[in-house]
Amino acid sequence: MYGFLITQGAPSQETPLENPKTLSYEDIRFYYSPLPKFEKDHLFYEDEEKIILLDGVIFNSRELMAAHGCAGWRETIEQMIREDPETYQKELRGSFCGALLQKGSGEMLIFTNHSGEKTVFYSRQADLFAAASHNDILTAVLKSQGLSIQPDIQACRELMCCASILHGKTPFLGIRRLNAGKYLLVREGNCEELRYHMFRNIPEHELSLEECIEELDKRFRKAVDRIFSKNEEYGYQGECDLSGGLDSRLATWVAHDLGYHNILNICYCQSGNIDHTTSKKIAHDLGNEYIFLPMDGGNFLKDLDETTGKFGGQVSHTVCTGANQAMKQIAGHTIGICCTGLLGELHNAYWTEGAVHTPPNYIKIRYSSVVPLEVPKEYSTNYDNYEQMNLYEFSALLFMSSALVRQQEYEVTSPFVDTDFLEFAYRIPLKWRKDYFLTMSWMTSRYPKAAQYVWQTKRMPVDKAFRHQFYFPKLLDDGRTLAVRCINKTARILHFPIQITFKSDMNPFDLWFCTNRSLREFINAYYQENIGRISDPQLQADTRKTFEQGTARDKLQAIGLLAVYKRYF
Repeated sequence: MYGFLITQGAPSQETPLENPKTLSYEDIRFYYSPLPKFEKDHLFYEDEEKIILLDGVIFNSRELMAAHGCAGWRETIEQMIREDPETYQKELRGSFCGALLQKGSGEMLIFTNHSGEKTVFYSRQADLFAAASHNDILTAVLKSQGLSIQPDIQACRELMCCASILHGKTPFLGIRRLNAGKYLLVREGNCEELRYHMFRNIPEHELSLEECIEELDKRFRKAVDRIFSKNEEYGYQGECDLSGGLDSRLATWVAHDLGYHNILNICYCQSGNIDHTTSKKIAHDLGNEYIFLPMDGGNFLKDLDETTGKFGGQVSHTVCTGANQAMKQIAGHTIGICCTGLLGELHNAYWTEGAVHTPPNYIKIRYSSVVPLEVPKEYSTNYDNYEQMNLYEFSALLFMSSALVRQQEYEVTSPFVDTDFLEFAYRIPLKWRKDYFLTMSWMTSRYPKAAQYVWQTKRMPVDKAFRHQFYFPKLLDDGRTLAVRCINKTARILHFPIQITFKSDMNPFDLWFCTNRSLREFINAYYQENIGRISDPQLQADTRKTFEQGTARDKLQAIGLLAVYKRYF
């Protein structure tokens, strides 16, 4: 396994890391096994004053070297630390995490990046402190020191209901995860989570729509260029996930428009649906290499134990969809960074209700509503409003965590979480961000050819959706969809094993459960074999209710929790 481990108070030991490099100071030990890509971006060294660890990929390394007047990357980081020793990482752009130990004071700073896909977990128990890049590394160390790993019942219930765990919790008592934009300050035996960056969606820009689009496009092009130029710097092929949506389409189109042509597009979905047909046509028209991975039947859901391990028990395996299979399929390609459209919904105000921002409300962010979920009130005090809360507690913790299934093979990021892009986009007035108006205006004005392909969400070309809603094929499709929903709901109420789906559905869990016998048998057998692992009576009862009374998605949420118990407890 690639990643890092930092311990204080534990003797030197074996770790799950692959041939780790080691550094130590007094009773503090650093273990680091970097992914063998982007080696010039990594830092792991010590001098008389400090130990530095920097993992991942830094998109603006050359920009920072020029800005600080340094000839080398190590010298640049040294200069940045001298200028701002506690939060120098706020200047970095990319997918990264790291640590800094100041030998004189004994203080340690451990951080994740602005969007949080580079996970950092930590624990202080008894006389032992440990931090690691993956839960499997950290739990292995704790167990080796004779510390038992116990479930956090509240966190486990959140995992089953919300598909992720909120507020920096993990499935384990005594282990926490650093949320996006945070760092851990360790000094004099204490751990304190601090924030070096937060995306704010207020106050809003006082700019016209055209001015907003101009600035948005400029920043997005820079974000895409950072990703693809970094691939070219190291000689890797650029890879871009592609579907029938707008976000991945923009990333692919802009990369081509910037002059990058050695691009691999990957699509994974139901055969023949809009995601498939649109992505194939776009890739063909741009001259990109294209790989399609069909998800027909949902058999990838049988990789439950494998994906649970890759996620470290933090999120539901259902959010992975086909990413795990995609990673296996392109193992032979020289991929450096996987460019996705993740979190593209943020600049479209997807998580707002109405024309104004509303207060935080955790109860709404749920995948399963079969059993009640009570969330401590203090959760909501960290955020200004519901949209901002969703960025950090849902988007960053859930969707960006899907990068974990691929980070052992290559780096993963999205231009939509580029800090400079999102800082601006997140504060564009809501009246333009709502209902995809901003993105449709942006695409039709700047990339009109990209707007001519069918859009999965609206089931019509983007330029048609922008002009009017009375597009006949869509009206026909809407009527058909309404009828099917009524039939499916009636079938569920009457317990008929029939579910109808269209090819526009990317993840038809109910259809897969009803029509794929081997998948259905796997899900039922997994539940029966593992439900007894939950010792807490109330959580076990809630898991039973979720599985036995819920939809196929609810059943998958329930066995996802059982997979965590099977692996760790």
